[in-house]
Amino acid sequence: MAESIHYTNRKGKTYYLHPATTKAGKTRYVMTRSAEDALTKLPEGYVITENVNGQVSAGRIKPRLITKLEEARVKSELEKFGLANHRVAVQHTYITIYEPRYHEEYYLPMLEQMAADASVLHMEKEDLIEDFLIAYQEALNEIGFSSRDIARMAAAALAI
Repeated sequence: MAESIHYTNRKGKTYYLHPATTKAGKTRYVMTRSAEDALTKLPEGYVITENVNGQVSAGRIKPRLITKLEEARVKSELEKFGLANHRVAVQHTYITIYEPRYHEEYYLPMLEQMAADASVLHMEKEDLIEDFLIAYQEALNEIGFSSRDIARMAAAALAI
């Protein structure tokens, strides 16, 4: 039996290729976590891709106007400036550079200041951190912090 078409993303999750029918009755191809009834051959003219968030999809091959060499040059320049943890995505005629969501070095000074403020306010550090996270969780989500990032921030704050 032939092996099913699958792709493991950078987060370690494996996705399998399946056909799906549109409302118009046309076939499109989707990637799901289920291996059951997965296709064993990638249709001609299609490619499996992963976006910067780790989402996997199957789509038609599009002409690439930015060369692999140009993409490598951008990544090299990012590394040169200490930005190797940024993600680079090439689509059609443009390159997008994504800044990582979780920057401990950016918020650690703020957390250290909060620890100092706790004593000035005659509060326990844990209580001040709890009040901060309750009051600003929505704002932190809106500026790009995930729930996991906020949990890491809380853990880092408690460790100070």
